[in-house]
Amino acid sequence: MRLILPFLLLLLVVGSITTLSSTVVVNYPSSAYLGQEITIHFQLLNNRINSTDFPIISSGVEVIHNGSEDAYTGASPYGGYLLFPANISRNTTELIVTFVGEYHTNYGNDPGIVLYGGNFKPPLPDGDQSNFSSVLITFAGKLSYHINGSWYYPLSSLPYYGTLIDNWLNVSTLVNYTVISEEHNGYTFVKDMFINGKEFVINYLTTVPWSFSYVGIRTDTPNTLIMPLGFTLSSPLSHQPYVVYVNGKEYNSGYTNNLSQGSISLKVSSLHEVINITFPMAHEYKIITISSSQGNVKVSYPILPMTLLLSSVVLTVVSLIIRRKT
Repeated sequence: MRLILPFLLLLLVVGSITTLSSTVVVNYPSSAYLGQEITIHFQLLNNRINSTDFPIISSGVEVIHNGSEDAYTGASPYGGYLLFPANISRNTTELIVTFVGEYHTNYGNDPGIVLYGGNFKPPLPDGDQSNFSSVLITFAGKLSYHINGSWYYPLSSLPYYGTLIDNWLNVSTLVNYTVISEEHNGYTFVKDMFINGKEFVINYLTTVPWSFSYVGIRTDTPNTLIMPLGFTLSSPLSHQPYVVYVNGKEYNSGYTNNLSQGSISLKVSSLHEVINITFPMAHEYKIITISSSQGNVKVSYPILPMTLLLSSVVLTVVSLIIRRKT
């Protein structure tokens, strides 16, 4: 009988030498078996923005103070926003933008994560401008972009988070909303979106040049309410040297690719293994501990074979009784 040992992979964040400027992101199986070969993917990200103190707020946006938290409306006629300046060009190959918070909006409005470029001119709402470029992923599940004086809506049925009642989208618990975009031959490629950690593939190439001056949250119209509790902008640190240690011994080393991604494969060979992924130049590392957890083995018989087994026993007993009588 083959005994299968399940393993739980526990991610431990060790902060003794970490900095606020970069982060190691690790992706790996949630379970494995003894002797199984697993692959661990990792990426080094540069944290360019980690704040909700938006320095650029469009004209007409109302700020609602609620203790230590602030909420924001949109602006007339439409296209209000909360922005950070950002110099995004072809030197940056990928952007990861994350919003954490709550929102209440009409389903027909378009608040969401936004990039602005071209001749965009704060603090005017984008509804009062025309000569700018923009890429927008709305909280209501739409991909739109602005180029050559017009808005385009190629995707309008992406997933969204919240309760839709009478055409109003309400979020009463925090949502973590992330959009990943990449440069593709000079244009903006919207790759993925994550809602509370669940990934949804977009894979849409826009006609908007990969050149942006601002990033942030589009609050859109005055009847929209946005409460940002977290906002981050990250980008890869490409071609970074890394060293991977397994149980204190060097196992693998190399350089990440242009998206600062790397991976290793290893066979689970013991009941307790410690994997340390280190980026020496960035003074960052992550530790993964693989530990075993053996559970009880329960054998369940199918109903049909059990019925046949019981019938066989009954027939055998009846046969013995008949033989004794004869």
